[in-house]
Amino acid sequence: MAKKTMRIAFPFGGILPAEITGGKEKTVPPHEPVSVPVAYGRQLTDDRFAYDAEKMKPAAQKKVEAPLPEFADLEKSVEDARAALEAAQDLESQGKAQAALEEAERALADARKSEAPGAASTE
Repeated sequence: MAKKTMRIAFPFGGILPAEITGGKEKTVPPHEPVSVPVAYGRQLTDDRFAYDAEKMKPAAQKKVEAPLPEFADLEKSVEDARAALEAAQDLESQGKAQAALEEAERALADARKSEAPGAASTE
C-alpha cells in the first residue's frame, strides 16, 4: 500500500531530510510545491515552516495576475501597432501605422505615469 502524501511549499525555501526524500537531502526553493508524507507535512504546516500548497494555490495565482491586467490591453495595442507598421506596404499605410503606434505608446506611458508613486494629486 502506498504512503499517503500531501503537497507543501516553504515560504522561504527549505531542506527535506534524506529520510523523507528516500535518497539524499533535497533543498527546495521558496513556494515550490513538493510531495511529502502526510504526517511530516502536517508537522511542518502546524509549526508554520511550510504551508499546504493545495489550499494556497488560488491565492498565489491571484497575486501573480493582479498587476498584469492593468497594462495588458495597452501593451497589446502597442504590439499590434508595431506589427501593423512592419506589415505596412506603402507610405500612406506606414504613416497611419506610425501614428497609431505613437498614440498607443503615449497611452501606455500615461497609464504607467499615473500609476507611479506620488502621481496622485495633492490638494
